[in-house]
Amino acid sequence: MFHFFLKRLWLLLCMVAACYELQAQQIVEMHVETTAAKGRANIIDSTVALKNSSENPFSGFIQITTPQGFKSISGSEIAVQLQPNEQVYIPLKIIKGKAATAGTAEIVVTLLDNNNQLIATNSVEEHVEENNAMSLQAVSPTIFLTNANDSLSVKVRISNLGNKPQQVFVVFSIPQLTSENNFFEQTAVIDVRKDSVFDFKFWVEKSLLEKSQFTVNVAAMRSSEKILFGNLAINVQNVSSVKRYEDTQSATYSRYYQKNTLTTSYRTSGSNSNVYQLMGSGDVDLPAGYLSVNGNIYKTDSQNQPLISNTYLAYHLEQHQLKIGNLSQPLEMPLFGRGIQLESANKNLNNRFVAGFIDENFNLIEQDAFLKRGFGVYALGTFGANNPSNQKSFNYVFKEDKIEAATHQVFGVEKAQFINNNWSLRLKAHGGFSHYNRINKKQPSFALETQYNGSINNIRLSGNYYVSSDYFPGNRRGVVQVQQNFMKNLKRERTVFANIFYADFAPESFTYQFNMQTTTFRLDTGFTLPRVKSIGKSFGFQYYKETSDAFAWLVPNGFLAMDAFRLTQHFNWLSPNQKHSIILGIEEGLLKMSEKAKMYPQFKLNSIYSFKGFNASATYQQGSFFLSEYTSLLALNKNQNDFKRLSISVATDHKFFSNKLMLRSGMAYLNDFVSGETPSAFLNMNYAPTDMYRFFLNASWFRYSNNTFFQTNTQFIVEAGFSMNLGGKAASAGRKGTLTAHVFYDKNSNNIFDEDDESAPDFLVTINKTTFKTNANGIIQYKSIPFGTYNLQAVFQNGWFAESTNCVINNYSNEVAIPLQQNGTLKGKIKYQYDEKLVKNFDFKTGGIICIITKNGQFIQRVVTNDEADFVAFLPTGNYEVTIDTHSLPEHTFCKEVTQSVQIQSGAITTIPDFVIQVQQKQVKVKKFGG
Repeated sequence: MFHFFLKRLWLLLCMVAACYELQAQQIVEMHVETTAAKGRANIIDSTVALKNSSENPFSGFIQITTPQGFKSISGSEIAVQLQPNEQVYIPLKIIKGKAATAGTAEIVVTLLDNNNQLIATNSVEEHVEENNAMSLQAVSPTIFLTNANDSLSVKVRISNLGNKPQQVFVVFSIPQLTSENNFFEQTAVIDVRKDSVFDFKFWVEKSLLEKSQFTVNVAAMRSSEKILFGNLAINVQNVSSVKRYEDTQSATYSRYYQKNTLTTSYRTSGSNSNVYQLMGSGDVDLPAGYLSVNGNIYKTDSQNQPLISNTYLAYHLEQHQLKIGNLSQPLEMPLFGRGIQLESANKNLNNRFVAGFIDENFNLIEQDAFLKRGFGVYALGTFGANNPSNQKSFNYVFKEDKIEAATHQVFGVEKAQFINNNWSLRLKAHGGFSHYNRINKKQPSFALETQYNGSINNIRLSGNYYVSSDYFPGNRRGVVQVQQNFMKNLKRERTVFANIFYADFAPESFTYQFNMQTTTFRLDTGFTLPRVKSIGKSFGFQYYKETSDAFAWLVPNGFLAMDAFRLTQHFNWLSPNQKHSIILGIEEGLLKMSEKAKMYPQFKLNSIYSFKGFNASATYQQGSFFLSEYTSLLALNKNQNDFKRLSISVATDHKFFSNKLMLRSGMAYLNDFVSGETPSAFLNMNYAPTDMYRFFLNASWFRYSNNTFFQTNTQFIVEAGFSMNLGGKAASAGRKGTLTAHVFYDKNSNNIFDEDDESAPDFLVTINKTTFKTNANGIIQYKSIPFGTYNLQAVFQNGWFAESTNCVINNYSNEVAIPLQQNGTLKGKIKYQYDEKLVKNFDFKTGGIICIITKNGQFIQRVVTNDEADFVAFLPTGNYEVTIDTHSLPEHTFCKEVTQSVQIQSGAITTIPDFVIQVQQKQVKVKKFGG
């Protein structure tokens, strides 16, 4: 019994001694320190400090465990040998790859002995910034629609280049689709460093099949906030053997093209006034140029015949235009009425000439009125229209004025000149000659005007000066006008300004007795201050003086004068989110009238508030600010203190049903001494279910409480109408012809279609950017194609090709032959060569590697490898060079032999040796320090 007890005690002591020895062997300390690598944000520099505190040597290894996206350059395991009391520092370099997941990543460093027993463990935390990089690409930027009975597939690839999964929304839209719904959305979640293909399939509507080509727009957004990260346009071509020319630029904006429209409306005002209106416009393409028509027919119950205005027919041919119908020329002496006009220009539209005749009658179908209201003849010319820095023009107008019983002639010249980068000048001069029939009086006249902009010592200057003689027959007769502006920017966003305006109006006529002279002088000066908490402000002083002798029937001496001294303040506020804004303007001062001895106060407040689609404004005025306002007081036997005016208005607009229905409504209130209290309201509704047509309804109501100046106190107006967009493309002003091309297999390579050759049915041919497919006889036709030079390119197909050629279209009928010759096939491949244990971290990519094919140093084509690392090219017979585009290789890879020469034979497949892609090797340094 005692013997058994001693054996168990001895065993226990041995176990304690063994544990003590094992513990003594494992007294190894480990500590990990990390520092950021300078200039290399994707590399983590760490140092592992090991210290053997025991009297026994230690043998083991360090194990590095990295999360996804991280990689240890030194490998996942590093052998460690420590002598007794030895201390060693082992450097670690960790690559933080692009695939590292956003957030906090933990890198674990573990020390184990040779028996895989855990000795110590440390962890390093690394913060990974969020990367939301996304990529949108079209699988096929151009899609050929060859079968109208088949659905169309539009594919785009979205790649998540960031470091967090992304919810993606892809919206496909077809601008030229006439159905109600032309927006289609797809969604998916794409993981880190992954991509996804979105396939939008739809049946092509008849309205799209009638077009030569149309566009599918794609917009890509990420996250629930739908942040846009990419958009593109995919061109779909309806491939057929016969097509009509369509300008791709005009096709892009066809949904906004409103020339071919027709609008009809009915409007009623009260119970006895009905108005019917028909408006429309359109273009008709012709073999040479095109016709455009514009019409506006207006009829009321009280009219015996309709009123036709703004109605004309115009023929456009290249840079020339002939127009007949309602014309308007807002010249210095304006002309409006029925007439005919010719316009011409050179090819670049730099020099232009216009001449015309106008019978001054507003209604196009007015009977028995030709020349009874006078007529006019005019000519205009511009030289250097495309060069605003050096532009010259002239104009001549002859007008028979039946109302004034006179004939007038005006000749004018104009010159625009940029003197330098700071100064520009525009000069106008007009000379007039009039003959007054009643008194047989001839009267010469003139008008001069100058405008300029410039700066001196950071003072911005601009001015307009005009003077015309008393009998000048233009719009501004007997006028002297001066307008001068000064502005200077000071430090800290401060600005000072001054504006001067002076006008004197004293027209004369031998037919009428005007006996009127009115002068106005206004001086504004002030300064603006920098914005403080989104508030901008400016302060100023204004002096205003107005005199006139046009009110003889109101005052004893027939002369009135007004002098006003005003302070002005202007404030504006914009909220930080830019949704709210307020504008506030205040004017207050004193007024002195010529027939009064005392000064009168005056005050005006203007305010505007905006929020999204809501707008509100309010104006309050006390005291007259102009002579016209003051004379209205005199006409009603009121004094200056009686002038009070309050105006309040609110308006809002909203859109419904995907912006197809738009409503705008508002109310207003006006209260002044003339009309009294005048409330009003309006409603505008516009409903456009498609781009082809829309309905509209406009209604307004207002009521006058004072009917001194108005026959009815309440007015209610309603207008309803319908507008249709007839569609079509923008017409061309050039000459147009038809191109017929015959595509055939030229088996004997003589470029002539003979008995040994065959027509090539169903062969694709591209003319500029439009693709055709030949019919059973190998024929394609391109109709209404503008004169010019076009590139014809047969698409490589079944080993047959044709050299790209240019065809000049200069006749109304053009024919060309496209002989096809058999080509050769080039095949190639890339492959990687590397040792996984020694190379740097790289992105293994087989698809998307670019190869450039050249011939005698000239670029031929670019081919791209597929996901299997292969590439194929179809080439005519000849010697070529194939070169790897090194910019398309992954990072840390290279190719020693980047160029290969190859000879292509007709109808043969030539395979070149593989391009070998190698990977750069890493370097690992281990430093040991004895302790």
